[in-house]
Amino acid sequence: MNGRCRQCKHWQGNRLSLWGDCNHVIFELLALDYTDRFGDKCEAPLDPHDLQYYLSDSGIHNDMKDIPLSSLHAKVKVDRRQEITFWMDDHGEQTVKTKKLTYMQTHKQFKCERYCE
Repeated sequence: MNGRCRQCKHWQGNRLSLWGDCNHVIFELLALDYTDRFGDKCEAPLDPHDLQYYLSDSGIHNDMKDIPLSSLHAKVKVDRRQEITFWMDDHGEQTVKTKKLTYMQTHKQFKCERYCE
């Protein structure tokens, strides 16, 4: 049985939040059939900071910019935040950069196929 986000252990809201970050819901919106620079398959949870491990030509970066919300727009939203973070370039060198990261947020009443108690 599917539960609601506010009861899911993956949801990053609190009891007063209407919306909370969810690193699992993106897999209901996109196929994300990618492999990172270390040969690991893209799997949930997908933290926005983990995108540094994917080469710039892998396609995942473009997919994250063009997330189709169509029928879910009332229960799922995209929050793009400018952050100072460690970031790895295509040559494997990690530096501090200012990046716009994409966070997926779900409404506390959203029903997700990836619900977990």
